Amino acid sequence: MSYELYLSHMFVVLGVVAAYRAALAESQTWTFIVYLPALVLCYALGSLLQRFFADFYSHFYARLHASVSLRLR
Repeated sequence: MSYELYLSHMFVVLGVVAAYRAALAESQTWTFIVYLPALVLCYALGSLLQRFFADFYSHFYARLHASVSLRLR
């Protein structure tokens, strides 16, 4: 899941930063509070991408490769 997390975490980070700035402007007083929810959202998005995209396409390509390999024999 590390690759999915690596590819998608900035969408969450940029969204959280935009929401924080919209709510509290430039105040840095409560910044520490958004770290844990941002981490949870990053993990959730990475898990969803792994489950619905990476695993699906991995199985798809494995089946495709197996069927092509059998035809070539």
